Amino acid sequence: MRIALLLALSTLSLAACGDSGGQSLSGRLVLVRADGLVERDLSDGNESVLVATPSGALLIEPSISPDGSKLAYVRQLVPIVVPGGEIELGMDLYLANSDGTDARLLLEHERSNDQLRAPTWLPDGERLLINVQRLENNRITSELELLDISTGERTVVQQDAFRPAVSPDGQRIVYVRQDENFLQSLWIANLDGSGEQLLAGPNDGLGTFNSPRFSPDGATIAFGAAPPLEQFVRAEAGTELVSREAVRSGATAYNGLPEDIWVVGADGSGLRRLVELQIDLPSIAWSADGTQIFVLGGTGLYVIDPVDGSERLLGEGTFHGQLDWLAAE
Repeated sequence: MRIALLLALSTLSLAACGDSGGQSLSGRLVLVRADGLVERDLSDGNESVLVATPSGALLIEPSISPDGSKLAYVRQLVPIVVPGGEIELGMDLYLANSDGTDARLLLEHERSNDQLRAPTWLPDGERLLINVQRLENNRITSELELLDISTGERTVVQQDAFRPAVSPDGQRIVYVRQDENFLQSLWIANLDGSGEQLLAGPNDGLGTFNSPRFSPDGATIAFGAAPPLEQFVRAEAGTELVSREAVRSGATAYNGLPEDIWVVGADGSGLRRLVELQIDLPSIAWSADGTQIFVLGGTGLYVIDPVDGSERLLGEGTFHGQLDWLAAE
């Protein structure tokens, strides 16, 4: 399945649509597109390439430093499947200026099929929280590490965790865990991994989590989520999983479970579904002032009001794409 997902990335959607109307927006986002990592001007919907997609690889998971000066991202090898041969699915970390210049390798995977991914900046702009995934004895292991970009020093802060984010003050991290039944849950802890607390999981009717992101004030976490697998039904063809509610929205066109956007307090209170999007693998970014949430998925680019959950379609989506807030102007 992992190979199929990676190969599917090569079908990333192309140009974005313009704004669909409503209140005017300002600011900029960095998005994953087929052409590479692009900058989107929210005032007019125009997009320009920051870092172009290289031959034989894909660029994913962009992350802008707190001062807006640096761009960390993942370079993912496109696997070439040869009968009887080995498949390399490695991912490396790269660093560039936020305008895409001076792009360079930051950290290379050490062993075949190691994946260095999900870079998230700490407030000092000198360290990244990263997710290191390895294939060991036919089992995927996943841990969170702190990486000092100047010295290369790496420190493990959490085992069996993935899809991390760092709070604006750098004191806490949020991440996803998965149990032996493939049910996922959302957790928060101190930066060093201590003080772990469950935020949401199967007991809340949720079993899949994506892209948890702290609000700028650190009080709220927005994330994508779907019910546990057993609450889904197989499509008539027997090859795609889809919720009954998602059939009407065309979610069967994608391979992930259709997810809605949820919010929860960083203290564990106030869990609620913010908006029903039924979107495949959503990626989330808050505006710098916390008044807007942007969501990128296979079916579109949306802006959402974090208070009342009203949403507006801004443009075309990206299959398995991600985004981050780039700048206010």
